[in-house]
Amino acid sequence: MSYIRSNLHSLQSFVSDFLVVIGNGWRRLPGALALMLLAMALDLLGVALVAPFLSLLLSPSAPLPGWMPLGALWQGESGLRSLGAALLGVFAIKGCVTDWTQKTITWLTESERARLMDRLLGAFQAMPYEYHLSRNSAELVNAVVWYTQAYTSGILAALLRLAADLLVFLALGALLAFSSAAAVALLLVLLAVVFVVVGKFVRPRLARAYHLGAQQSQAVMESVTQALAGLREVRILGREQYFRDRLRAAAAGLVESSASQAAFGLIPRHAIEIAVVAFLVLLVWVTHQGGNAQNLVPLLGTFAVAAVRLMPASTSVLSNWNNLRSYRFVLRELVAHLSAIDAQKPALRPIADTPVTAPAEDFRELRVDNIRFTYAGASAPALNGVSVSIAAGEVAALIGRSGAGKSTLADVILGLLRPQSGAVYVNGWDVAANIQRWHRMVAYIPQTVYLIDDSLRRNIALGVPDAEIDAAKLMQAVSDAQLDEVVAGLPSGLDTEVGERGTRLSGGQRQRVAIARALYYDRSVLVLDEATSALDAETEEAVVRTIKGLHGRRTLIVIAHKPDLVANASTVVNLNLYSGKD
Repeated sequence: MSYIRSNLHSLQSFVSDFLVVIGNGWRRLPGALALMLLAMALDLLGVALVAPFLSLLLSPSAPLPGWMPLGALWQGESGLRSLGAALLGVFAIKGCVTDWTQKTITWLTESERARLMDRLLGAFQAMPYEYHLSRNSAELVNAVVWYTQAYTSGILAALLRLAADLLVFLALGALLAFSSAAAVALLLVLLAVVFVVVGKFVRPRLARAYHLGAQQSQAVMESVTQALAGLREVRILGREQYFRDRLRAAAAGLVESSASQAAFGLIPRHAIEIAVVAFLVLLVWVTHQGGNAQNLVPLLGTFAVAAVRLMPASTSVLSNWNNLRSYRFVLRELVAHLSAIDAQKPALRPIADTPVTAPAEDFRELRVDNIRFTYAGASAPALNGVSVSIAAGEVAALIGRSGAGKSTLADVILGLLRPQSGAVYVNGWDVAANIQRWHRMVAYIPQTVYLIDDSLRRNIALGVPDAEIDAAKLMQAVSDAQLDEVVAGLPSGLDTEVGERGTRLSGGQRQRVAIARALYYDRSVLVLDEATSALDAETEEAVVRTIKGLHGRRTLIVIAHKPDLVANASTVVNLNLYSGKD
């Protein structure tokens, strides 16, 4: 009883998790089920016509089954030809319907994967900033790419193919039982033995192989991403081999996992083949004892044709059942991600349907009111009672020693981090309750600028479709960011490819691209986080001139140690006084 209760609980848990992941996608399933039923009916009709055909072949006057309409049509030599043509037609149509069914299943599962990838990526984009601080990006990429693929192929497609093959199995089983219940009982006993043996010895090993594959796939992503993202530093330190060794170890695990999956995945098919061949041999041996050949041929022919169809169906049932059990962890992982997303729903940032390139209102004042923020797991607050007021057109400098909380305060001002107490107000309204409204006014320019591997034009008008880019506004942003000479010197002007992470541009040029982006989007407030600290003196001077050119035209919040930037500040906030640290 405990075994039955355990399996029922496992089934209930599986169904519950599956419904969470598939969401409204279940509404597409009835159409696929209708095709499966049609394919099953054609399978059943095709096999059922084999016995009458063989009977007529042996004796043109043999009686036909009562379920066949227009019995006179099938008599004699012409009837044999008609029945042969009907048999051929049924199998031809069945082949077309089966192909259509498989195409529908593949379309449905891949559509579901596309929907799930979009759902996860959108949710990860909307998650609070703190969520990403505690996650490895490779983990999230693996969830969007690998786990969705494993779910659609190992769970959803397996379920649909399992249903299709079970329908065929049950229909043909009923037909064969009508012909010989004893033979069907023998076949079921042989298949039951195969299912038990495979389930006991193959499934656990296959599950371990799938799990190892998921882990090693993520390890491969991490190794490659880290090796290439930090190529300059890694090369200078001469540590390329370290990352190659990590990749090789992960790849070796992936090879072992793939080999195990391939080997264990073939065992069910071979076991089914042995069982079906054993069944046919035993059936011939038993029915041959004292039997009339003329009566035996139609029966054996029916069983032989059914066996040809049952063999792949049985193999598929067993393989897909093993997949469902082995990929169970994938469903749990996806449910864990979706549950985490649901738990954060009140804090999810709404994503705009279209890019917004102009603020909804004029910026007048930003007020930081008694902010206190502590990172999860930290013993002391990063910010402890910070208050500051910044008016439109002013320059505010955030200074302090390393770790004093300058970037933390910038993230709180930007609305990326939510303080445990206190609030940030813009024009009198709370930023936390109006985050999109605030993000239409503010831009962030970090030390390391985010650039995509695309043209300069698309990097400045980031996220805006080509047809919607305002050319005049773009050129004005280029001019205000003092990028005119840079653009004029590029081989294709604004259409020049900047390379991955902007490698074809200098550090100062990348900073000015970020400033041009903020100006194109018409942001009133610019937050510059150590924007010149990684530049050489000459380049830094050029960027500082660009920033100074914005004084009075934009509100600037600057994190910097450089006297040139701090000297022009109308407000200076010393974070050493608010860090909450000794």
